[in-house]
Amino acid sequence: LRQTDVFRMLGYSSIGQMALLVIALTALSEIGAAAVMPFVLFGLFANHLLAKAGLFCLAGALGARRVDQPLSLAARPLLAGLLGLFVLAISGLPPFPGFWAKWELILQLAGAQRHLLIAIILIGSLCEAAYLFRWFLRALGPTEEAAPTRTPTLRDLVPVAGFAALLVLCGAAGAALSGALGWPVVLPLAVGALLCLAEPLPGRVKAVAMLGAVALGGALLPQPPGLPGLFAPILLAGGLVIAASGLAWPGPRHFHYPLVAVLLLSILALPAARTGLEFYAAWEFVTLASAFLIARRPAARPETLRFLVFSLAAAFCLMAGFAIVAADSGTRLVGAVAEAGPGAVPGIALLALGFLIKAAAVGLHVWQPGAYAEAPDEVTALLSAVVSKAAIFGLLLTGYMALRAGIDIDFGKTIAWIGMATTIAGALLALQQSDMKRLLAYSSMSQLGYIVAAIGLMSHLGWVTALYLVASHMLVKGILFLALAGVILRTGNSRLADAGGLLRAMPVTAITVAVALWSMSGLPPLMGFGAKWLLFAAMADKGWTAMAATGALATFLGLWYMARLFAALFLGPAPASAPREAPLALLLPQAMLIALAGAALLAALWWWVGRRRGGDWTPRAALLVAPPLPPALMPPLAVRLWQGVGAGTDRLADLVRAAYTGNGQTYVLLALLYFLGIALMLATVAA
Repeated sequence: LRQTDVFRMLGYSSIGQMALLVIALTALSEIGAAAVMPFVLFGLFANHLLAKAGLFCLAGALGARRVDQPLSLAARPLLAGLLGLFVLAISGLPPFPGFWAKWELILQLAGAQRHLLIAIILIGSLCEAAYLFRWFLRALGPTEEAAPTRTPTLRDLVPVAGFAALLVLCGAAGAALSGALGWPVVLPLAVGALLCLAEPLPGRVKAVAMLGAVALGGALLPQPPGLPGLFAPILLAGGLVIAASGLAWPGPRHFHYPLVAVLLLSILALPAARTGLEFYAAWEFVTLASAFLIARRPAARPETLRFLVFSLAAAFCLMAGFAIVAADSGTRLVGAVAEAGPGAVPGIALLALGFLIKAAAVGLHVWQPGAYAEAPDEVTALLSAVVSKAAIFGLLLTGYMALRAGIDIDFGKTIAWIGMATTIAGALLALQQSDMKRLLAYSSMSQLGYIVAAIGLMSHLGWVTALYLVASHMLVKGILFLALAGVILRTGNSRLADAGGLLRAMPVTAITVAVALWSMSGLPPLMGFGAKWLLFAAMADKGWTAMAATGALATFLGLWYMARLFAALFLGPAPASAPREAPLALLLPQAMLIALAGAALLAALWWWVGRRRGGDWTPRAALLVAPPLPPALMPPLAVRLWQGVGAGTDRLADLVRAAYTGNGQTYVLLALLYFLGIALMLATVAA
């Protein structure tokens, strides 16, 4: 993690890879898993041999010496692809042999209750992916137009291409031996590879070809019954509609459309997956395709690393969680949770944690705003409207299966409160934003909180509500992010304070934004009203009145930032619509009047602050200038927490490196202490 020299970094990486081989050899021998030892050990060994040889050769051919050295690989897609392939392989990601071997290793260790070893392996894998992808992303820079630093010769690239081809062949063999050569794994990669062959064609032709390939691929994937079968058509329709916005960009956009195809087909593969391995492989394809699409914009590459680290942490939680559930249930099918017993509760908790990370739950959300704000505009629309639903599908499926299994899990209310806290926090953070894409990013976080809360109800009404909210959020966020893409494309600006005056210039955009914001606010008669009504009805049905009141507060906060967005973009006054009275109990109208009075007082104070701070008395100026809350009341606790984790990791790495003093006598002493420790351990075991 702390190395600045590329070859020293790769050397320390080799030490870690050898340690993984030693762990696999000794642990599998000890637990009596001799039948899988050849597969696991050969997969890890071949993966390290080929990927590390390719990395050393390619780094030498590129003249890469420093980790922070930009190599302008974004302008040389073939070299970027080769480096990315080796980084994926050495990080243990699909579809390479190390991925299939590590999956089998983790399953065997879970079956033997070796949870500490699983944690060590996965934490080490996360660190390795962090420093390798950090190098890869820096090597892409500085810009696509930068002049290449060094051009490898054909003689340099022949062995590199050979190592890459052998890696792909070994990966295919590993998938076949693992029983993972099904449609969910093969189809996204096959379609992506075929679209790569169409790269010489014009950009819009490639876009049409991608849309047709995804539509055909979606039809070829097996349609699952029950709940997964409801998700698949929603995701397919939404993904195709949003991906069609790529026609607005006529440039060549090299390798953009193959990545979009892999992303959409991998999302569709999640409901179609039969085994945990197929689901996990498709999940990783979604993560990697999303990351590479975000990284296409140079300014987004620092955020891409954060996105990758949190996404891989979520994926490793899923791997460990499924392994524990599979060990308890005795099956490796996706529905293993439905066959599990009480011993699977830690695994179910890990699954829920992994899905909550990808759903940007409060405290785990720090990866989302930057990735959404800095990604290419139509990619942001896909991330918010479609990709975020993968986590929701996984969380919903896990809860449904756990309830079917009859496991006594009482964390549904905890999940629901996490969802409500996410909704409130996302809305408050959205109110603080000055960038329109960041505002909608926090809005997505807030709206996903409603869906998480609905899943936490752990009832059929709650799940129906969650599915309805998924459809509503996908449509609304797709409209809003695509509308912002049009605004940014026309004005070249994403700051709220610098926008405005677009009502007459872009009337269709104004209408679509107004409709989407109206629906998202939960006002009748649009889709959002039905979704919120179902949610609050389900909460009332369980007697969770405090949670329903929290949801009502979040709805008000959402209406506030939505009004702010519309006013900033189109110079219109804030919507004057108030919450609609309903024929409920006698006391409820009185309480609503009190709430309206309080809201009116807050609006008056807000207006007054806006007038005091700025000279412009217009509603738009007041909406933009007035702060939602004093900064002292909203410290960035989650950001500080994860910054502390990163700083602590760096300090730990420096502490470990303190042993490398360059003094040969110190090294001899350390080696002597090491062998004495081994001898003492063996003597203790023998005694």
